[in-house]
Amino acid sequence: QIEAWIDARLARGDVLGAADPPFLPDSAGYTLTARWTWGQTRLVRTCLVAADAGRFLDRPDEAKHGTQRLDTDTYRRSKGGTSVSLPQGARKLFVTVWPVVDLGWDRRTGLPLKLGPYVPGASRSGQSVYSAGRSQAHSQSRPWPRRVADWMLSFLNS
Repeated sequence: QIEAWIDARLARGDVLGAADPPFLPDSAGYTLTARWTWGQTRLVRTCLVAADAGRFLDRPDEAKHGTQRLDTDTYRRSKGGTSVSLPQGARKLFVTVWPVVDLGWDRRTGLPLKLGPYVPGASRSGQSVYSAGRSQAHSQSRPWPRRVADWMLSFLNS
C-alpha cells in the first residue's frame, strides 16, 4: 500500500517545477546552474539530475554520463538547483530532473521535469535562449518578443 500511495503521489507531477529563470549561466555560458522549484520536501528528499547534449531523458538509467544525486540541503545551497556543464562542441544542453523517494527497501522515481534546451550565446545580448516546460525566452536587459523567441527556439532545435 505504501508503494502504491507513493507512486500515485509522484504521478501527479507537481513535486518539481521549473524555476524562473531555469538556467543561470556563468559569463562564458558553458557552465550553468540548472534551477527548479521543489515542493513536498517532506515526501521527496532527493532528486536525480542528468544533463545530455542531445535530448531529454525518460529514465535515470539512460544517462550516458550518470546522474547527480541532490538532497534538499545541497539544492538550497546551490541557488535552487545544481551546476551542469555544456559538453565541448555541443550546441544545446537538455537537463532532466527526477524526484526520488527512498523507502528503504525500494527506490521510487517520479515523473521527470525537463529543463531546456539551454543554448549558449543564442541572443545578441549574450544571454541564452531556453525553454522550461514550454517555450519562453529570457534576457536580463529586456525579454524577447514571444514570436522571436519561438522562432529562435524552433530554428536552433532543427
